[in-house]
Amino acid sequence: MVVKQVRNAIFAGLSGAVVIMAFANNLHDVAQRWWPNPFQDSLSPDTNPHLNAIAQAADTPPNPNLLDRLQALTSTPTFYVAADGTDQSDGTANAPFPTLSQAITAVTAAQAKEPQAQFIIQLAAGTYGDANTSEPLLIPPGVTLKGQGTATTVKQSLQLSHNSRVEQLVLNETGILIRPQENATGEVSVEQVSITRGFLTIKAAGPLPTPKIQVKHVTMADSCILVSGVAKPEIRDVQMRGNVGVDDFSLAHCSENGLLASGDTMPLIQLLGAATLENILVSNTNLAIFNQSEGSVIKNLRIVNSLNGIENRGNLSLDGPNLENVSYTGICNHGSLTLQRPGFDPTTAITTPQCLVPGLDQPPPSPINLAGNLDTIKVN
Repeated sequence: MVVKQVRNAIFAGLSGAVVIMAFANNLHDVAQRWWPNPFQDSLSPDTNPHLNAIAQAADTPPNPNLLDRLQALTSTPTFYVAADGTDQSDGTANAPFPTLSQAITAVTAAQAKEPQAQFIIQLAAGTYGDANTSEPLLIPPGVTLKGQGTATTVKQSLQLSHNSRVEQLVLNETGILIRPQENATGEVSVEQVSITRGFLTIKAAGPLPTPKIQVKHVTMADSCILVSGVAKPEIRDVQMRGNVGVDDFSLAHCSENGLLASGDTMPLIQLLGAATLENILVSNTNLAIFNQSEGSVIKNLRIVNSLNGIENRGNLSLDGPNLENVSYTGICNHGSLTLQRPGFDPTTAITTPQCLVPGLDQPPPSPINLAGNLDTIKVN
């Protein structure tokens, strides 16, 4: 038995040695091909044919047609729009469409062939849209509408549903209507947009979940935000300025269909549905925020130079609110209100059972006035 084990071990050792010798011979063959004489400098393209072939391939200029085809395969298809485009154009960078509606028509036709494809509509500097119609331009799902910042103005309202973006443009005397589609995928995004005398309306009609909605880096003048339904959008980094003291234009509120309504007593932000807002600055308005939603959260809110601050008739949480030079009622509460890290001392604020009505009561001697249902105000 012992002799048999020794014999097997010797046989295994000899087999391993044979494998090692074969591997060494292969390495020697490879070395001879790439480095025939180890005592000469053969690692040069001039003396080594293999390296010479590699060097020649590296010096060969790339095929521009091949690069164009590769870029077309990896980049998002883009339709271009410019104010000096012609009706005979095909929407390329060198032959842009003259109108935004033509680009939308071209995208719709392309999506009929590729339903899952993503597209970009790139607007050059200029003014676009029909200012004489109340019908919005429908931005199809899968489309990003991009402008050139403040150099691009759209004067017709835009409507989005899901999987679409609007960024880097100005809307003048019009706005954006987001009507999210139930159980749809792909978020809706509005970013780096400026709205003057217009609106941003987010309305979810049904009870089912909707796509994620993000609004950020938006400036608004004489304009309003309305949130309605179950969309629960995220709105952040927004600056809004009203028109208190300006007689030529008075904006009341956004209606739920995205149209403007005249008047001067409505808020700049109306929360009829829950939303999360962060880094919000509101100034020069009669009423900055009206909340009738259950569960809205506003973080880092600053209200400046306004007649009234907040009217709450729902369930609202304010994290880091700051009220500066609010003439009448800072916070009028008729619902449930939570104050976290307020920028004022609630114990020194004037508390009244009724909210002051501008024009009927004298302004309080303090810029902070907590009024209404004080029993449901919780300070953390």
